[in-house]
Amino acid sequence: MNQSNETLWSSLFALAFGVCVLGFLVMIDRQEWFHIRPVSGTAVAMAEAAKAE
Repeated sequence: MNQSNETLWSSLFALAFGVCVLGFLVMIDRQEWFHIRPVSGTAVAMAEAAKAE
């Protein structure tokens, strides 16, 4: 029972590590996904007005 429990935990750890590495690689490749964007038309207009000054 103890050996199978350790195998399960090590497999879960390896899976979590792989998902984290994949997420990191996606983040450094797709930085434009994480830019803050205005969500409404009013916010877009206010952002453009602030740039115009």
